[in-house]
Amino acid sequence: MTALTAPAQESPFAALARWLTALAAVFAIAASSAGIVLGIRWLARQGRESRSDPALEILRQRYARGEINKEEFEARKRDLS
Repeated sequence: MTALTAPAQESPFAALARWLTALAAVFAIAASSAGIVLGIRWLARQGRESRSDPALEILRQRYARGEINKEEFEARKRDLS
């Protein structure tokens, strides 16, 4: 017949290791999610920049060169929008 023995007490380092592992998993999930969201936003922004209005770009260039003043720029920008 065998005697019943009490379960061995867990080391405090083992409990700390479990908590750190869980914390690392939560951090990895959060970092992955943030990376996916930022990647999607970056890709969406890339597509938008390539479809910019050429007339608006010419207007901006003329304003930058000083060919038109701010009032004229704003008025023509409203007309293009």
